Amino acid sequence: MLPAPTVRQWNQARLRIKNVIEGPNTDIDRIITAVLETGTLPATLKAEYPLLARNEIAQRVVAAVRAAIPSFGESQAARKPAQGSRPT
Repeated sequence: MLPAPTVRQWNQARLRIKNVIEGPNTDIDRIITAVLETGTLPATLKAEYPLLARNEIAQRVVAAVRAAIPSFGESQAARKPAQGSRPT
């Protein structure tokens, strides 16, 4: 299970994303949640928000979440086995 981000981290993620794209907090929150759950922007969000389909924008949004919520990157790495290793 992933550690929950703090309110400060969540708000920081919102601000960082809003430096890339504009939108209401509810939409930004959906984006943050999706990135935290999947590690990327799912196709469903990219279809709903065509701007996110642009690779450069998508990368900046994911980077914004990672920068604001550092434990996200650590937990994503912990979930993926090292290259060349076998799951036990």
